[in-house]
Amino acid sequence: MPYVEVPSEALRAMLSEAGFSLVEEASRSEEVYERRHHRAPLYAIRVYSSIPRDRSKVRGCGQDAIRVVVLLITDRKTYPIAKLTRVFRSSSAQGDEGVKQIVERLRDRMREGYRIVNERLKAQALKSQNPQNPQNPQNQERDTSHEHKEARTGADLGR
Repeated sequence: MPYVEVPSEALRAMLSEAGFSLVEEASRSEEVYERRHHRAPLYAIRVYSSIPRDRSKVRGCGQDAIRVVVLLITDRKTYPIAKLTRVFRSSSAQGDEGVKQIVERLRDRMREGYRIVNERLKAQALKSQNPQNPQNPQNQERDTSHEHKEARTGADLGR
């Protein structure tokens, strides 16, 4: 598929429409956008746009692809959760139709990142609610070995 030049305005408009914000301190070389998960704000979907900070055009043919990652951001550290398939700026269509196809592929990757977070949250909820889960505090057996020992010791003293 041939390379398609994607105007930075098209990417910025779609990212803004999808609720993504420019992350100022994330990178010095390219514009980075991020959206926090609505139910779990520690999770974020981050888009490395390939738009150089000092220009209005995205990088040229073969120089870089648009990358989407899922992160867990804590006060101390940022943990990568998933690195999604890169979005190459190539399309079988040219012109506006080619740009639309690339922007739609990027939107699909962002949705995939959101879906990954949703699946993690669902798995965490199931794990904490599962009555058979040993991590569930309600299912942890109380250590009564010391009680039995004391009982035996008391009985021994009485004899």
